[in-house]
Amino acid sequence: MGASKKPNISNKKIILLCLCILLAGVVLLAASILLTPDGREPEENSGKQTVQTELKEPAAASEKPVSEPEKPKTETAPKQDSLSKTEQTAPSQNNGRAESAGASAPKTDSAAKTESAAKTESAAKTDAAPKTENTSGAAQTKPASPSTQNGTSGKTETPSSAGKPQNTSASSSKPEQIQTTPKKSGKIAIVLDDGGHNTSQLQPFMQLNYPLAVAVLPKLAHSADCAQMVRNAGKVLMLHQPMQAISLSTDPGPGAILPQMEYGQLQSMLNENINELGQIAGLNNHEGSLITADQNLIGAVLDVCLARNIFFLDSRTNSETKAPAAAAERNMGIYQRDIFLDNVQEESEIRASFYKGLEIADKKGYAVMIGHVWCKNLPEILKKLCDEASAAGYQIVPVTSLPLIK
Repeated sequence: MGASKKPNISNKKIILLCLCILLAGVVLLAASILLTPDGREPEENSGKQTVQTELKEPAAASEKPVSEPEKPKTETAPKQDSLSKTEQTAPSQNNGRAESAGASAPKTDSAAKTESAAKTESAAKTDAAPKTENTSGAAQTKPASPSTQNGTSGKTETPSSAGKPQNTSASSSKPEQIQTTPKKSGKIAIVLDDGGHNTSQLQPFMQLNYPLAVAVLPKLAHSADCAQMVRNAGKVLMLHQPMQAISLSTDPGPGAILPQMEYGQLQSMLNENINELGQIAGLNNHEGSLITADQNLIGAVLDVCLARNIFFLDSRTNSETKAPAAAAERNMGIYQRDIFLDNVQEESEIRASFYKGLEIADKKGYAVMIGHVWCKNLPEILKKLCDEASAAGYQIVPVTSLPLIK
């Protein structure tokens, strides 16, 4: 009788079965990896342990100043080196661990805190240490404050010139009074133009106790009256001779010298004006920028002055005046105006002009200043200015006492 046969399992079937089991194991492993969030849970734990270890180090360092006794300041400088090196190396170590362990945001925050703690300790020790130059290659210390650099503590250095802006503004403004020291010695001659319109304008000037000169216009209603008033007051009387200005539309007034006049006609007009006023000491030009710029015409005027033994004062209404050249031709000396006082009729401006005249007198010994009788506040201002100038040592003199310019 035939025996029953055992199933014959070949080697191939065994190998195939093993491969299936192995494949199933791989599938299970892959599934477990995929089901784990980010596949990093174990590594995060290790990362947290690393962070905790790192946080302990600065904590211990921060406790160190409390437990240790205070050391001499010279010993704190080397500690700055070690602290600074810790500050520099700690971030790099944390970065290396983060890369190897794949740490996420919590680790970055803890590293920043570690670095901040190290910096805080370093800054505190740097403040306690003297501000000495770092020669050991350590990180730079906290810059000294301006007060420390200036060698003071808790105070800001005040410049010694703190008050200069006030002094500058005070010096640039017009002084209220003339400086009386050192004692001055310049001479001041004051001439008042445009007399003759009325006597009321002239009267306040006649009451000033200074040797002023008044130039009276010819051929006006009160020309002769004003001339007599000046003589009676003991002031210097002058003819204020009208002459044509460069602007032909400007009317110089009656009795004027015009550019078209012949030599004899010019001299005749000038003598007529002088005779109207009576005895005069001299004359100056009213307007006249065109006539004074013509050497022949102004020369004819000077010839009359020479003939009548009176002086000529060039009002210098034209910077191109030829009066000095015409006078030189005749070997004649003349006077020249230095300052107009009342181009602007405010007291501050009149004072400023007067002070400029004083500066000129300081330089050359004298100055000729011209004002006008129609300036209402001029008599009062002139009195104050002349009083101040006299007190300072200046001399208020008649123009005739000044040296002639040749």
